[in-house]
Amino acid sequence: MNCTNFANNAAVSRCHRRLLGVGVGTVVLLFTVSFVAKPLIELAAALTYLLTLITLFLYDRALLSREPLLLYFLLPLGVGVVAAIFTLEGGWFGMASFLLNFRFFFIPIALAVLLRDSEKIWWVFAAVLVSALFATTYGILQPEQRSFGQFHGMLRVGRNADMLMVTLLAAIVFLDDAVFRRRNPKISVVVGLLIIMMIAGVLFSGIRGTWLGVAIGIACYAILFNRKWIIPLVLLVAALVIFGTDGVILAEIKSIGDLNGNVSNNTRLQLWATGVDFIQLQPWFGAGRESIDQQFIDFFNAQTEEYKQTYHLAINYPGHFHNSYLQILAQWGLIYFTVLIVSGILLATKLVQSLKSVRPDQAVFIKAFVVTSCGFLSAQFFHSELYSYGATVYFLIVYCAMRAAASARQAEPS
Repeated sequence: MNCTNFANNAAVSRCHRRLLGVGVGTVVLLFTVSFVAKPLIELAAALTYLLTLITLFLYDRALLSREPLLLYFLLPLGVGVVAAIFTLEGGWFGMASFLLNFRFFFIPIALAVLLRDSEKIWWVFAAVLVSALFATTYGILQPEQRSFGQFHGMLRVGRNADMLMVTLLAAIVFLDDAVFRRRNPKISVVVGLLIIMMIAGVLFSGIRGTWLGVAIGIACYAILFNRKWIIPLVLLVAALVIFGTDGVILAEIKSIGDLNGNVSNNTRLQLWATGVDFIQLQPWFGAGRESIDQQFIDFFNAQTEEYKQTYHLAINYPGHFHNSYLQILAQWGLIYFTVLIVSGILLATKLVQSLKSVRPDQAVFIKAFVVTSCGFLSAQFFHSELYSYGATVYFLIVYCAMRAAASARQAEPS
């Protein structure tokens, strides 16, 4: 090799390493502030995406050949950008609005570009635990947050609760993994203590959709991966229901099925019913993001008086359907929604299938993906965090599962 070319290649390699080093720092920062403050999350995400674009352009143009599972993220994002042109907002504004709305869907792509050293992924997990510990401790120390239904850590209630749910479910999977405990005995103790704090935080948040997500996630883990947990979990839930906060928890659980007298439940049902009607105005490409509130008001005002009386609670939340899937349908239409759901199902299928060949130390990531998906995606029938801050930690789990599946594929004999 020519000495000049060798020197140039060495310089490029040094620049690439330095860029990746800074990128790892921004990723760690992103997850360190994930439970702390919305502006810090936005700033850290913007820096991470900027470094991702620079690294992609200069050094990593063959990303898809190295990380083919990213196609299941890139395909719906690409379709969504094009489809956004035809929303009621339309044009460049619609495209920009779509990218802003789904900005957290780029997290796995950024992680694939910047976390080339597999050991660095543990730094990111440590950052999540530190952030959750800090925010949960802060909430517990605030007298006004120690009463039932008031706990929210350092973020808005729903956002913090959904991230706590994902972190809690993932932590349970890791702590129950023998390989993880053997390799990290001291960290396992810390994770166990944090699990107790997060359970308290989720309970005292009073958010029933998150409770349901946690219950479904833990039930899926017990049924799919460790059935010995079923009886202790049933006993624990029974104790919480019977003795928890003077019967308040039991009353809240009962209220989940109350479709008559519970205002929150009735409001959601009316929002969903009117949302289905609203979607029919622009079924294929949706209403867009920015003006959906006014569009819904105009739609509602155009209905008959009988319709308005029947769904009178819905107008209190115009354009906000408290259901991630219905919200995506209303804003971005059936074409994008279909591509998104099919891509998600195909990705999940690939990841679950890789459990047959993945190493034991990597299987825990895919198990965490399955369990957190069961919980988080179930809760999104009642929340709107699938494309918001509450999904930050979830997309980290998704990426780790993708990386574990890739390691299994690379280990297969050619």
